[in-house]
Amino acid sequence: MRRIGPLGALVLFALSGAQAAEPRLEIRHALEISGDTGFHAFVVPPQIYAESRAAGLGDLVVRNGAGEKVPFTFETPKPAPTEEPAETRDVRWFEVPLSLPAEVRPGSGLAIRPDGTLVAVGSPVSPGQPQRIDVVDLGNGSDLARTLKFDLAPAPYQGRVKIDAAVDLEHWFPVTEVTLTRLGEGDDVIERSRVSLSVGGARYLRLRWVDPAPAIRRLSVGYAARDPEPARDWIRNIPVREVEDGVYEFDAGGRAPVDRVLVHPPQANTVAAVRLSSRTDVSAPWRFAGLGPVMVVKTGVEEATVRPIAVAPTGDRLWRMQVDTRSGGFGKGEPTVDIGWQPATVTFLARGAGPFELALGGVGGPSGAMPRAALLPPGDVAIGVARLGARLDPTSQPPISSEGGDVIRRMLLWMALIVAVAFLAFMARQMMKDPPSPSDTTTPPV
Repeated sequence: MRRIGPLGALVLFALSGAQAAEPRLEIRHALEISGDTGFHAFVVPPQIYAESRAAGLGDLVVRNGAGEKVPFTFETPKPAPTEEPAETRDVRWFEVPLSLPAEVRPGSGLAIRPDGTLVAVGSPVSPGQPQRIDVVDLGNGSDLARTLKFDLAPAPYQGRVKIDAAVDLEHWFPVTEVTLTRLGEGDDVIERSRVSLSVGGARYLRLRWVDPAPAIRRLSVGYAARDPEPARDWIRNIPVREVEDGVYEFDAGGRAPVDRVLVHPPQANTVAAVRLSSRTDVSAPWRFAGLGPVMVVKTGVEEATVRPIAVAPTGDRLWRMQVDTRSGGFGKGEPTVDIGWQPATVTFLARGAGPFELALGGVGGPSGAMPRAALLPPGDVAIGVARLGARLDPTSQPPISSEGGDVIRRMLLWMALIVAVAFLAFMARQMMKDPPSPSDTTTPPV
């Protein structure tokens, strides 16, 4: 029995795994169309982002009444280009001393004099330390900085710099790392001296020079235009939980391409700096998403607040919020957040007879969406309006396609089951053929 126990466990594991590998039920919605046009379009509502199991709606399909997939294109609003800022301003920068005594630099050590006394010995900066640090004052931290332009002295240079941002001078968050280059002389010059940024709400930038710093004649920052905010869908008052002092986490409830986060502190008259991070699931590392101030201050009968924090569009579901607690943070109570995004538009070709339907949650993999230019002919095309209808009964759905990793996993589990059963049969046969040895018999005590 000691031999059969582990094998029995293997059999149970294989059986449970085979059952777990069964295709998942799809979530289906009716699509109501009107008109005789071939193309129809609808704006993706928040409900669909909440029901999708794949980032970027990669599990979305459109079917006709015969259960056939029909071609569609999936358009997500593009963020504004960062190459040409609407306004450029010169900014000031300040070199930060790397040590108090000029002769003692980071990486210095101790030496013993002949009389036995210890003295500090200056040495070159160690490999992990910056060669120089500069702090850039952006002035108005409410504007969205798009670019940072270095006006370098006319001398050959190439070196790396790490750029951080902060709303104060203590809590720094990484933004990017680039290599600046200026080679050649006169009009024959190869130069890379402009860095793309997307920093909103920060007052300061920190330049950590990994290589020796260049001679900088001028620094300028390009800012994004203050265009009217586009229409967004919002999920309001999402609860958060405090996992440690000043650190909060929340679930977005779906995979919407969030690009704005508005934080509501639990108490009025609150001003704090916030850093946002996100990740796809609990096994993934946290990735920096954005930073900015949170302010709710009563001014008579009104409250002064700041705009939502801008983040790069992401379909991550899990979020973390780190609050600067030096001035008290949010105080007692738990905050709530609003998340916003620009909804996508799905345009599909109504091939075949209806009724048409939208389905989510099938076997994962690359999205079946086509590029818009490949689906729609050039020129003006009449596009009818489609509307998301009632949710359909999942028991009447067409079979989910057996593709990709689920098929491989299912095959491996069934192979494990077959091997386990065959080995069990072999062991049982051997035990029936071979009589027990004398050493296996025991004499009862007298």
